[in-house]
Amino acid sequence: MWSRNNATPMRLKLGGFTLVELMVALVIGLILIAGALKVFEGNRATYQQAQHLSELQNNMRFVTEVFAREIRGATAIDYEKVTVSGQDRFILKITSNRPGSWCSATAGQEIQYFVMTSPTTGLRQLSCRPPPTATNLNPNSEPIIEGLKPSSHLAVNGYDADGVELFTFDKENSTLREGDINGPVITSLTTDMQENVIRLELELDFETTPGGQQFQLKRTLKFNVTLRNRALQKYSS
Repeated sequence: MWSRNNATPMRLKLGGFTLVELMVALVIGLILIAGALKVFEGNRATYQQAQHLSELQNNMRFVTEVFAREIRGATAIDYEKVTVSGQDRFILKITSNRPGSWCSATAGQEIQYFVMTSPTTGLRQLSCRPPPTATNLNPNSEPIIEGLKPSSHLAVNGYDADGVELFTFDKENSTLREGDINGPVITSLTTDMQENVIRLELELDFETTPGGQQFQLKRTLKFNVTLRNRALQKYSS
């Protein structure tokens, strides 16, 4: 553009951002987006952890209700160690005078409860099954819940009416012992133990890893159940 007074050209001042300003704004924007994504991922991981924790608590509550119902009405109790496909399995056998909640058990039928590795998922699960028969030596097991610690077993301790330990599950060595933790190793209960046990203490280890290893959840469930029929007979006599 030319001035009227002389032939010197005039420069127009155009508004805008320099390259440095654009780059600074771009960096700030990227930082804000990265922060927002980090907050979102954190909230998502927290939500997943809360969901898994809720599921874990529901499983623990459910297991407590199942065993409380079955053991309170039990007429016979047995507990033994067996080896299946090279793996030790500790089986709690419950006979009740009413139909069982699982494995389509009828009144008076024994039901076996144990922890095993699922052949489909590879996870440790609490299962049950009816006892073997002459025509079916290996009845199918029915899963109850999954999400148990890989090395866990169904740990059971038994007490008589005076609170004396009749048998103990040694978690450290995965063995069954007569009496307390210092007693001799046994593989099954004696007739005296079966007839005098009046209270069971059960323990299961749960483990789940939502959102990665850093959010691993571990819980140990331990609870006591009294054989109601035996307790009534004991204290009424």
